[in-house]
Amino acid sequence: MPIERFSLGPEPLIVVSSMEDLKVRGTEGDEIRVDSEALPAEITREGETAHIECMSGLAIRMPYDGSLHVVRVHGDCRIRDVGGPIVVESAHGECYVRHVSTVRIDTALGEVTIREVAGDLQMGTVNGNLSLRDIAGRSQIEVIRGHLLGQDMPGGLTVGRVKGSVSMRTAFHSDAEYHFGPIAGHAQFRIPADSSVRFVMPAHTQLRLDREIQPVREGDRWIVTLGGGSALVELEAVSGSVVIKYDGMGYRPESPIYDEDFMIDMADFSAELDARLSEVEANLNERLSHIRTGLSDRLSEKMRRRVERELDAARRHVEAAQRRAEMAAERARRVGGRAGAAGITINIAREGEQREAVTEEERLAILKMLEQGQISVEEAEKLLSALEG
Repeated sequence: MPIERFSLGPEPLIVVSSMEDLKVRGTEGDEIRVDSEALPAEITREGETAHIECMSGLAIRMPYDGSLHVVRVHGDCRIRDVGGPIVVESAHGECYVRHVSTVRIDTALGEVTIREVAGDLQMGTVNGNLSLRDIAGRSQIEVIRGHLLGQDMPGGLTVGRVKGSVSMRTAFHSDAEYHFGPIAGHAQFRIPADSSVRFVMPAHTQLRLDREIQPVREGDRWIVTLGGGSALVELEAVSGSVVIKYDGMGYRPESPIYDEDFMIDMADFSAELDARLSEVEANLNERLSHIRTGLSDRLSEKMRRRVERELDAARRHVEAAQRRAEMAAERARRVGGRAGAAGITINIAREGEQREAVTEEERLAILKMLEQGQISVEEAEKLLSALEG
């Protein structure tokens, strides 16, 4: 994994593009660390700005007070602990942002989860579900093609259109405003008992309210006022029902979307699990590399010892064959000596010598010795073999 380290001061601007996944995290100190999964990243530095492009996945550590501009990321995008402004022009996979100052996301093609934003949030089009939590400033969103899950968003919210359902659980700042364009599904609100908020919606809206909550009809609108009604929630049109419940009264969602607590907790858990799994995967890859190297060394040593054993065995076989040949030659000489004592001359060629072909007389002499019992059948065969070379 190629790694680049450099510094551009405590408040750099990182402009990045990745063809795969992107992970960015703010840290203490001025160092910027760029880890690319496969192909090395192209890095251009101009003053306090670093332009980073990579055809593979990227993991970037940057100073906490720096700013981040993501031009495009074709995989998942995970950003956390960045104190400067964050801009994401295009994210093709899932997008997870946590513990940041201000955020702007123009286009997100997958699911989006945003947590702990100290300032404002701006979003263009979200093709998947959008989960928001702990947004201190005001949030503005153009289009959500999935569901909207919101918790603890006291600064206000404006949504142009929601193709799914809306589930909100939040307190309200005084004079905060929440404007919702057309909602294709249901709209659910769980609010604290001491809330001061006023809901305004078309008179044809289907209402499902706690018994303590009474709507008032004013012309072509329903008005639901809780407390002093200092905050405003305005619903342009809701295809399903509008549910308003006091928090902590055993409310169960009426729409097919999941309970927001469960979704938020699972999103947090999923993000942390992905981070842990990435660390575990990196550690495993490093350990496997060491294991492969050690295994290769051990296999090479094992093969060397095996070859040596086979060579030793081959040497022993050759030596044994030589000894057997020498013993056979010695026996042949002894037999030849006995044949000579009987008046038979036998010439045994030494190594490298050319001997004459065995004669008929020699054959008859050996057979005669065998007939008279002077040699055994085995000795006669060996003697003939020795004579024939």
